[in-house]
Amino acid sequence: LGDAHPVAIAAWRLLIASVLLMPLAGRDLAKVRELNGWQWLALIGAGVALALHFFAWIGAVQNTTVANAATFLSFNPVITSTLGWIFFREKVSRLLAISIGLGIAGVFIMGWSDFSLAPEHLWGDGLALICSLLFTIYFLLGKVVRKVIPTTAYVAAIYGVAAIAGFTSLLALGLPVIDYSALTWHCFVLMALG
Repeated sequence: LGDAHPVAIAAWRLLIASVLLMPLAGRDLAKVRELNGWQWLALIGAGVALALHFFAWIGAVQNTTVANAATFLSFNPVITSTLGWIFFREKVSRLLAISIGLGIAGVFIMGWSDFSLAPEHLWGDGLALICSLLFTIYFLLGKVVRKVIPTTAYVAAIYGVAAIAGFTSLLALGLPVIDYSALTWHCFVLMALG
């Protein structure tokens, strides 16, 4: 519904959500200062990956059908379990493999009538796949940090880092920062609340 660039939508969504999450983290947020160097790098990497994930996701749904975007994003568990096995030696149990297969099959069944591999959707379809990979990077890097700080502190911190990455990208691309329609501002707020 909004008329902003995907980077602007993501940046404002992340900033507003970050502001809303900070009070929920409360005193736990102070535990972020206790992270060591590798954990800080993981936090920053996960935050940047989360921002890029939102850029790609919003760009995907603006350039393909929602059915296509959801279908391509549904490959995320396959990517996550594969990279989790490669980097963390996490085993993929038979039950997990069956669950992933059933989940992907369910997405295909639900979206089949609207799914289309039309040439005009290829850019959006590609962004949805990239979105899925970026979510995996965010998720796996976040595992390092989530083990040592409370969830509320992690979520507030990760959204804060992602918001900084979003606004850095917004400014670097020379996109408007505040010049958006009332409808677009409502979209920013509603996405953050969601």
